[in-house]
Amino acid sequence: VSPRAPELARVRYGGQGERTLLVCSWFAYEGDAPNPVMANIPRLFTTPLRSRPAGPWIEQSVHFVLGDAASHTPGSEMVAAKVAEVLFTEVLRGYIESMPANNPGWLAGLRDPHVSRCLALMHAEP
Repeated sequence: VSPRAPELARVRYGGQGERTLLVCSWFAYEGDAPNPVMANIPRLFTTPLRSRPAGPWIEQSVHFVLGDAASHTPGSEMVAAKVAEVLFTEVLRGYIESMPANNPGWLAGLRDPHVSRCLALMHAEP
C-alpha cells in the first residue's frame, strides 16, 4: 500500500451548491503469483460507500486520514495504509453484493453462506 500522495490536490468548481468531497484511490497487487481476487474484479468500478453499513465510519476515517496526511503527523502513512486495507475490503464487499445473481465465478459464491464457508476452509488449509 502506498498511502501518501506527494500532495493533496484541491479543485474548486462551481458556485453556491453543496460542498462535495471526492476521494479517489487505487489498489494494486504486487506479486509473482496471479491474485484470484484481482483477476475477478473489473479494472475500474465505483462503490457508493455512504449507503453501506460502515459508511459513516469510513467517511470519518477518510476525513481523519486526509487531515493526518496534510499535517504530516508521524505515523500518518501507517494509519493511511491500515484504513486503505479496510476501505478495499468494504469496496470489495459492495462489489460482490452488487454482482448480478447469475454472475459466474467464485466471487459470486461469497454471497452464499455455505459456499463462502467452504471457500474459507479450503483457503485456510490449501
